Amino acid sequence: MKFNNISFPHPVLGIADTISGNIEFFDEVLSEKGNYRIKFELNQSNGDINQLLREAKAEYFCEVTCTNTLYREIFTSSDNYISFELPKKHVKGKVEFTCLLISKTAIPQYVNTDAHSDYDGFYFDIEKGDVLVVFGKTSFNADIKYERLKAVSQILVVKPTKEFDIVNVNLEESKITVEIPEEDYENFASNYADDKKYDPVFHSSIVLNALLIALYNIKKHKDKFWAEAIMYRIENEKDTFQNLGIDEPENVPEIAQRLLGKPLSRLFTGLNELEEQFEN
Repeated sequence: MKFNNISFPHPVLGIADTISGNIEFFDEVLSEKGNYRIKFELNQSNGDINQLLREAKAEYFCEVTCTNTLYREIFTSSDNYISFELPKKHVKGKVEFTCLLISKTAIPQYVNTDAHSDYDGFYFDIEKGDVLVVFGKTSFNADIKYERLKAVSQILVVKPTKEFDIVNVNLEESKITVEIPEEDYENFASNYADDKKYDPVFHSSIVLNALLIALYNIKKHKDKFWAEAIMYRIENEKDTFQNLGIDEPENVPEIAQRLLGKPLSRLFTGLNELEEQFEN
């Protein structure tokens, strides 16, 4: 939901230019045993709103919702830090957070000196719970095991198919699905799939090619589990991805290789190890 498409009967910081001023929104989701630890830092620079905070007439607010489990909870804070634990058993799939600053009490004849000139001469009777600042929304997928995202099996699966006589990459499933003709799949499953020494070979061929196709089409499938998992890694592993933007097509080959941990280097190392085994 885009908050700029919402109108309020009074000026709200963070909605278009109704009030001038800066807002900042930082979030952190940590996965712990049995819980997610959620942290938000909400910053704004409006003098009149800060005065309301000092007078305990306003408070920071975070609403948590999960439509898959009908979970809904509200957390508030008198300062700009909101931190809480979210039991993993209470959520499944997409978990959304809406962060605001709301009135804690009724505020008669509210006026903000940094409001747009369209509001000149107008006063507003603010009721308890009315929105004064919109910081924004964020979400994460509780089905993603973030601590295990580096495992290829978290986002990609290989399956047999009768529909194609060549390899097909299906991006419509929750995981990237590499569909292999039945005869080839039987050979793969029987002789190679469970033997880790062949992983570098498949990562540098089947998996790398599938990832390239997926990354070039990730915008079309941004709501899929595999796309969310990849985007999470790109956004949170700055040292690995060195601020490479997925929106730039020329970055895709490098992003794919970094997702797989330099598969070509691992291929050559793996081939050398296989050659040594055969010689012995």
